[in-house]
Amino acid sequence: MRACVAPCVGAVALVALAGCSHSPTSPSPVPPSAPHPSVAVTSIAVRGQSAASGFRYATTLKLRESTGVAATIVAVDLTFTANGAAVAGSHHDKPISDGTNVCPASGTIETRQLDTVDPNAAHAFATAVQAVVTFSDGMSFGGTATAAADVPPLPPPNPPQTFTLIGVITDVSTHAPIGGAKVEALNGLNAGQSASTDASGSYKWTGLLADTFRVRASASGYDPGEQNVTIPTNPRADFELRRPVDSTCSYVGASNAPSIVGSDGGDFTIALTRTAGACAWQASADVSWMTFSHGAAGAGSGPLVFTVAANGLNTRSGTITVSWTGGSASFLIVQGPHPDWECFVALSKGPEDFDHVPSAGGTLTVSASVQSVPAGWQCTATVSGTVPWLSGGGSITSPTILTFTVAANPTPGSTRTGSITIQSGAKSASQAVTQR
Repeated sequence: MRACVAPCVGAVALVALAGCSHSPTSPSPVPPSAPHPSVAVTSIAVRGQSAASGFRYATTLKLRESTGVAATIVAVDLTFTANGAAVAGSHHDKPISDGTNVCPASGTIETRQLDTVDPNAAHAFATAVQAVVTFSDGMSFGGTATAAADVPPLPPPNPPQTFTLIGVITDVSTHAPIGGAKVEALNGLNAGQSASTDASGSYKWTGLLADTFRVRASASGYDPGEQNVTIPTNPRADFELRRPVDSTCSYVGASNAPSIVGSDGGDFTIALTRTAGACAWQASADVSWMTFSHGAAGAGSGPLVFTVAANGLNTRSGTITVSWTGGSASFLIVQGPHPDWECFVALSKGPEDFDHVPSAGGTLTVSASVQSVPAGWQCTATVSGTVPWLSGGGSITSPTILTFTVAANPTPGSTRTGSITIQSGAKSASQAVTQR
């Protein structure tokens, strides 16, 4: 019985030993996790402008992916602030395009223009913008990228384009131009603006905005006229004005021209005074050698300036007529002939400094001469100072050196001016004098 037990026990022990010496099983390797995209905002470009009410901001972002995995750009959120206070915000889905919104692996992409409107006119213009970009790997991973940038100052508004309207205003009956007439905008974008006609009845009205508006033309002594004008489609608008049927008007005039105007001619004036009514006047001359360089029409009392050209060897005459509603006045102008001979004068400075006479005063010399052309006639000229503090001179008939005394300046340090002149008939010459 004992001999049987031992072998059995040994067998059991062997089996147990074999079980204890078995090597443990190694764990299975864990595969590495897939990389995720990483997106950064590399730049923000923003441009603001004034809107009908408030402001509008246009923003573009540049994005870069850096881990080598394409990123789907889900959305962009923008927040605009003015000195730290939020003034506007916007959310933009599909910020790249309506088709694809993927930033390529290890690549860059730019968003479309993202517009943000701030309709509150009470808000200040934004000074900064913050962008939050939401992206994913197209499956379960998601992330965000943020960035901020300053908003450039609001650019100055572009000046609006302006246009010019021209035209002529005339009398409907006589077709004579009406000087001093007024054109004005009654409504529209140009309301309140106006222009006036010159002596030829023409006007040039600049600085007008493109628009259709009502224009009124008016002049003293005329009924106003109106018409619609479209700028710049119609750049010209002419008017013919009519005098009121019951207008009663009268003028009187006085000329300062001598009874016989010298052969050299010159400028003269007819002083017109309106004694009744409210009409305008129009002037004309029946000869070509009398002209109206300062205008031949007006309204109300004022001067009519006319120019008489130089004459030849014969006496001539012409008539200036000033007409108005219900009347007219005529002025006969007679001009003498050019003489067979003339006196000519000359004046030259001495060695003294005429431009820097000392305040203490001093003396100045001039060379004066008068002679006839052709020679052989006796001419006389007068040499004198034009101001009381220049004394000297006199009458001469031949070349002479004259001395003038300059009085002391009663206000030392101040500057005063005068001149020394020579005169013979209509001929004259002068030399300026400055005392410092």
